[in-house]
Amino acid sequence: MQLREPLIAALSDAAWLEHSLTCQYLFAAFSLKTHPEEGGVDWPGLERIRGWKTELLSMARQEMAHHGMVCNLLIAIGGAPRFLDTGFPHPTTYCPPYPTLQLLPFSEEALERFACYERLHQPTDGKLSPEGGIGTLYAAIRQALERADRANPRLFIGPLEHQVGNPELRIRPGQFDVDLSKAHDLRSALALVDSIREHDHHARVVAMQRELAECKRASPGFSPARPVAPNPRLRALEDSADPVSLIRHPRTRAAAGLFSAAHETMVLMLTRLYGRSSETDAEAETLTRTAFFPLMTAVIRPLGELLTRMPLEEGTDAPTAGAPFGATFGLPLQPFKRGAWVLLHERLLDHASACARLCAELQSAQEPWATAIQPRLTMLQENLERIARNFEQSLHLDRDSLQHLLKRGL
Repeated sequence: MQLREPLIAALSDAAWLEHSLTCQYLFAAFSLKTHPEEGGVDWPGLERIRGWKTELLSMARQEMAHHGMVCNLLIAIGGAPRFLDTGFPHPTTYCPPYPTLQLLPFSEEALERFACYERLHQPTDGKLSPEGGIGTLYAAIRQALERADRANPRLFIGPLEHQVGNPELRIRPGQFDVDLSKAHDLRSALALVDSIREHDHHARVVAMQRELAECKRASPGFSPARPVAPNPRLRALEDSADPVSLIRHPRTRAAAGLFSAAHETMVLMLTRLYGRSSETDAEAETLTRTAFFPLMTAVIRPLGELLTRMPLEEGTDAPTAGAPFGATFGLPLQPFKRGAWVLLHERLLDHASACARLCAELQSAQEPWATAIQPRLTMLQENLERIARNFEQSLHLDRDSLQHLLKRGL
């Protein structure tokens, strides 16, 4: 037990870091412009910007995979998956010289941070670097796994079927830049840690830095990102030395609140997936299919991008807001599967209703930005309604089915 608990704590830190990196890369990707009408870019420049967005989204997916594999390790040794539970900025000791992690739009400053994160993420040949960093954390985790396994023959006590890999996602290894592996003994656990450390994002970030500098030398007015405010939040943060941007525009606040709620629903689904009790394979697949692909790709991403076109405050179009990653409130998911399903379905219905209200409000708005985002927001509403309907049908959450489950005590 004395060796298990520190290992769980270290893996929890790693999961928190990987989730934090994912959010930062997504935030920067969402901030990139998509049309010359936004100013500061032409069509050739947009081709370069599309390449950067592709790189950032690929890196974010791989960080998601890293997070998933760390959660698999936590499950394997008797821990629980760890997800981001606070907003940005937040302190860290694993990314020197940066004392806090922040949400920044695509820029030289953001790329410099990313290059530092990824340099510190690289393997340290099993040594604990005096510089510290994420790579050192994984080196320590690797050593702790070996020590704990020698001291405890029952280290790996978690159910393998509760871990998530490519087969559960129904994707081929490497598809969508995702390759999730599992752990059931020391050998597979060490291989998993090594696979996380082998991803070389540093060279990719350095290439983006070089290309951005080249574009600015060729065209001094080149501006690839929207005027997105750093660290957007729905609630003020006391005693922060870092810039914090409070979202004050009422319609933007509504959209940001919807993003936070949908992000939290996705996290609740993933928590349920890892901690499922009596779900059948088909029911677990519904959780997986809902959380990973429709919710991530058809809600989280488009809404995160729309927020970068919505004003932070009333009376001005700039700066704009962005996705306020982090939970709006703590909501533990109850252990009984029927109740958990109903709760998740109700949240999906609430999200669709909130999106419908926002669409109605924007129809009467006169601002150009509101007209520009209206079609995509309408599509987002349709996506949410379809996701809620499919979730209900797949888990048989109509009234008659619920009464049948109640009688069975499920």
